Amino acid sequence: MESRVNRAKKSLLIIFVVLLFSLFLFFVSCDSSLSGSGNIVETPEEAAPSDPGTSGGGGGGFTPQPELKNDLFEKSNAELEVRSINNPSALASEIKSKGYTTVVLSDSITTIPAKSFLSCSSLTEVAFTDNVIEIGEDAFAACTGLTKVIVPDSVTSIGVRAFSDCTSLEEVTLPAGMATIVNQLFQNDKALTTVNIGSANAEGPLARDASENKIKEVGDFAFYGCEALSNWSMFDSLVSIGTGAFGDTGFTKVVLPETLQELSEMAFEECEKLDKFTFPACLNEIPEYFFLNAKAPLKKLVIPNNYTSIGANAFSGCTGLKSIAFPNQLESIGISAFYQSGLKGTLNIPASVTEIKSFAFKECNEIENIVINGCPNIANNVFEEMDGLKTVTINGNGFLSLNTLLFGNCSALTSFSAKDVTITNIGAQAFYNCGALKTINISATSSNLFIGDSAFRWCSSLQTAEGITNNAIYIGSYAFYGCSSITKAPFSKNINFLGDHAFYECRMLESVDLSAAISLKSNPHSSNDSENNLLEQAFTGCESITEARLPNHENFKNIPFHIFDGCKNLTSIQIPNYIETIEEFAFNNCENLKSITFVDKYGSKSYGYGSNLKVIKAAAFDHCTSLFKDSNEESFTLPNSVIYIGDAVFLGCPLSVIDLSQLEGLTHIGDYAFSYNDILYSITLPSNLETIGGHAFFGDDNLQKVVIPSSVTSIGEDAFGSCSYNIELKLMDLNLKDTPNYPWGVQEGNISQAGPMDLFY
Repeated sequence: MESRVNRAKKSLLIIFVVLLFSLFLFFVSCDSSLSGSGNIVETPEEAAPSDPGTSGGGGGGFTPQPELKNDLFEKSNAELEVRSINNPSALASEIKSKGYTTVVLSDSITTIPAKSFLSCSSLTEVAFTDNVIEIGEDAFAACTGLTKVIVPDSVTSIGVRAFSDCTSLEEVTLPAGMATIVNQLFQNDKALTTVNIGSANAEGPLARDASENKIKEVGDFAFYGCEALSNWSMFDSLVSIGTGAFGDTGFTKVVLPETLQELSEMAFEECEKLDKFTFPACLNEIPEYFFLNAKAPLKKLVIPNNYTSIGANAFSGCTGLKSIAFPNQLESIGISAFYQSGLKGTLNIPASVTEIKSFAFKECNEIENIVINGCPNIANNVFEEMDGLKTVTINGNGFLSLNTLLFGNCSALTSFSAKDVTITNIGAQAFYNCGALKTINISATSSNLFIGDSAFRWCSSLQTAEGITNNAIYIGSYAFYGCSSITKAPFSKNINFLGDHAFYECRMLESVDLSAAISLKSNPHSSNDSENNLLEQAFTGCESITEARLPNHENFKNIPFHIFDGCKNLTSIQIPNYIETIEEFAFNNCENLKSITFVDKYGSKSYGYGSNLKVIKAAAFDHCTSLFKDSNEESFTLPNSVIYIGDAVFLGCPLSVIDLSQLEGLTHIGDYAFSYNDILYSITLPSNLETIGGHAFFGDDNLQKVVIPSSVTSIGEDAFGSCSYNIELKLMDLNLKDTPNYPWGVQEGNISQAGPMDLFY
């Protein structure tokens, strides 16, 4: 039996163990309650967003991020101590949600990961320690409250955009010896005025004058948008400048150092305060977009002589730039290099230049004179829309092409001179709308000159095309359209294309001679343009033309549509033997056209078997109100080859006697074909005629007698309407009275059966 004493000992031991366990639970409980107090910040689970790339099976694919437990210590409502950074996005979210203004980094932190403080706009101060060696990309980006940052010398790496979009940041001190400013590091830091290299020493001044504390490389867009940055001295030892590195900055004076080895595009674009800029002699090209839209007070630029190229858009939009001294070794001027710049006075391009690319000087409205000393390859649109340009002089010796819209819309241009140059091409719209252009002094053109569409369109002051058209083998559509002052335009015998409207409304042009143009062809039924290369309306509205001679060879078969329409002073025309068709309105409104001569292949006048003319289309001689009016011809006739007379062909023409009796193949006379002729008193119709169109002889008040052949099966409405009441219609076939439109505008009593003697009328 156990003694009473032993039992008491066991009871005391049990009580002691229970007391120890209770004491343990008490301390555990205290620790948990401290963790929940205001001293240590624990971020809710939702503050740490899931990684979209780590979704798994359980919990709907959500993998919780590490919490900020024990990472942060709130020193006050405004100040936060960061002891470690395990979850950058959660840290940034915590700072933004609580509005902390000051962050103190603990000694344990050596790396600030990417985006740790991204968009923490409440932050005004960050206290680094000398243990930090790396700052990640975007680490402090868009911290718009920061005004000053001192990065300790211990930092050896700063990521791209680390301090970008910090719009209130005024001063930055970077580690001593940090020679490279990475891409976009301070992009859009609009308030930034000072960048120091080297931390403060015990006395306070910055150690940024030491030779090792020099910036050597500035990355792409590193200071882009730093509008307040104006002190260039910190960059006087640069070796490399990246793309857009200093774009939209506030520099007033820049001297690029001779240490520079690499200069990239857009480096100083949109800089609006520059008034002095010096290029280093150590380089040889100005990159693309270099000063794009730098609307600065920079008025004059001198480019060192060893520079050979100016890149595309390099000075585009530089409205303050008034003069530039080109280097004497310059070879290339890039696309839009000076587009809409403020250059004024005389533009002198050195003989060394071999190419000027498109739009290079377009809309440089203050340039008045251009002197090109050489024969460079000049691309399209180079000098287009230069409103103030007055003269152009080419002082070269060689071959030159004037390409598309080269001087288009240069409305003040008065003269162009290229005395010792051979022009090989005048492109489409090359001088389009140069309304003040009076003279073109070209000493020579190539024997196969090409003049493009609308090349001189609306050059209303141009007085002659001599020296331009003499050797042209191709004159495009609208080439001289509206050149209302041109008096002469001699044509080459080798011309093989004359486009539609080529000389439309050249009102002072005196003559047209294409008789020797052996290469001009025309075939109205062909779909091949090369067989129809004297095109419609080429000379429409040329009021002063008195003489016109058409090509005379077997490949030229039709007179084009409207070609001499409105040539009011044209007095005579010869229709060559090879012509088969006269197209619509070819000689419409030629008010002074008095004679038409149809010639055979020997050049003799032919009203018989010597011509190939078959078709005369609508209104071909409409309103030729002087035709044969003062002629000694007893009657007007057509070649006996004619088989078709279209509508209104001779409407309003004063023909007194018309004899068509020999036209055995003529089967059709169109509507209004001979109408409104108040002196016509006699017409003889051919024996095989089938149709007479409506109003064909309408208004021919003096027409006395018409014999209608028995071959006629149809007469149109009012074919003889408004003719004299004394007109006699003799029908070879009385059955015509049973056809529609009878009595064709004539009183029935004036219509009778033709007798044998009527055939000889």
